[in-house]
Amino acid sequence: MSSGKHRASSASAPVTPFNTHSAFFKASRVFANNRMRFKIGAVAISSLLVVALAGSTASNFANATGAGVVSASGVSRSEERSSLTQETATVSYVQGDEWSLSSDSSAVTVKYEMTPDQSAARDKLVSAYNTAQAEYGTLSSASSSTLKALADALNTAAGHLADTTNSADTYNSDISSLNGTLSKAKSSHNSARSAAASSSSSSAGSFTGTVSGSGSGVDVANYSLQFVGAPYSWGGNTPAGWDCSGFVQYVYSHFGLSLPLTSCPQAGVGVAVASLAEAQPGDIIANGMHAAIYIGNGMVMNAMNYGLGTKTAPVSYAFSGSYSIRRVLS
Repeated sequence: MSSGKHRASSASAPVTPFNTHSAFFKASRVFANNRMRFKIGAVAISSLLVVALAGSTASNFANATGAGVVSASGVSRSEERSSLTQETATVSYVQGDEWSLSSDSSAVTVKYEMTPDQSAARDKLVSAYNTAQAEYGTLSSASSSTLKALADALNTAAGHLADTTNSADTYNSDISSLNGTLSKAKSSHNSARSAAASSSSSSAGSFTGTVSGSGSGVDVANYSLQFVGAPYSWGGNTPAGWDCSGFVQYVYSHFGLSLPLTSCPQAGVGVAVASLAEAQPGDIIANGMHAAIYIGNGMVMNAMNYGLGTKTAPVSYAFSGSYSIRRVLS
């Protein structure tokens, strides 16, 4: 057995039982002494290390820019020995913004990037959102519950699109919701249109001829009738293609009036008319979903949808719910 610098006896010298015992005893004592020295040395080194760390005045290594909406912790060095176990450095930054991590003169800039799956799912959601938003403006006859569901899905998707840190699963869930609610709203709209057309086709038909009477309102009504058959285009406002409110805006611009482009504000222009019985040719009939020009006898001239284009129709067919009647010309 050997420990430390102890050397075994030479093989040429016989060892007696007494000598063996004596050698063992000496080796054990040397081992014990060396082990004690090792312990003392280890304590001395550990103490020096703690003192060195505690005495360090190096600055915190984490620095950041941006509003503090997210925090992370890192190690710093304290000037006090008692603080060695409590050292932290806080990094605050805005998700998606750049932030820097520096130590003395070195610096690293880190910027959040979407994964390929996130990016692909978000791009698909953008496409689904744009499609649903465009279709929403054409579904004036859909039930209020299906339209609300579609509007809620659009608002949710818009919120998630604004945050690029959402997961691919979140974006895909929004796509499914948009497609489902849009399909239900379309079905409701088409059913309502078919029912209204069936009930009014025998008596209403299409308006022909001109509006009788005199006054600016009658002039507006007659001017609008020349556009029967013009194509429908959501967001358009020219004879090459317009939606309901774009058509109303275009007709009135011919008479020097500038109207809003969408139906909801058009429902608030001019002076309110109490009921359809008091409506006059040239009045605007509108709500948050549709707008038209009244031409008399319970009929309106309006841009309806891609399938029907611009044509006359009964008020009851063009508006499935409540509406406002507004007079902008006498």
